[in-house]
Amino acid sequence: MYKWEDKMELFRDSWSGVRRNYRDGFCVSEAGFQADLYERLRQRLQSCNVIAGPTWEGTVDGRRRPDLVIAQDGFITDILELKFVPHWYAIWRPDIQKLRGYLHPNSPRAYPVSLCPETGNWVEDTPLHEECRLHFVVASQHDAAALRRPIPEGEPPVNRWHGPVEDPLPEWHIQFNA
Repeated sequence: MYKWEDKMELFRDSWSGVRRNYRDGFCVSEAGFQADLYERLRQRLQSCNVIAGPTWEGTVDGRRRPDLVIAQDGFITDILELKFVPHWYAIWRPDIQKLRGYLHPNSPRAYPVSLCPETGNWVEDTPLHEECRLHFVVASQHDAAALRRPIPEGEPPVNRWHGPVEDPLPEWHIQFNA
């Protein structure tokens, strides 16, 4: 399993690559944003599985689909929610609640992240790692509340990936809180 310090550096490197792609003008939708980050994380986190958009039932607030999930050594280690609104102001409170809902005590402690290739059915659920980390990843106008306001205190903490959009394009960074 990656040490958290090593994983943080790989996250920063991936985020820097997404910024370069955005700066070149070829990241034009949330689906493209997700695909770019997915591929960069897959390349850098080679001993992990990166899963895009699994459907999870039974969370504290119903059926959910996280944007990206990272699993390693039989555990879900990271859950990422993405917002890509470079032309406007990203809304963020519902996504923070959604993220925290995955780890809520009344939500399941395991979720499906892989399919059986022969049947197309979900394989048994993968448990959440006891230190599963949450990430809110956003590219939006530089003065959007999603980038500027602190995330309300609460458990578990949420890591915030900042992708401010303005001219000239500033550095993108990650605020690790977990």
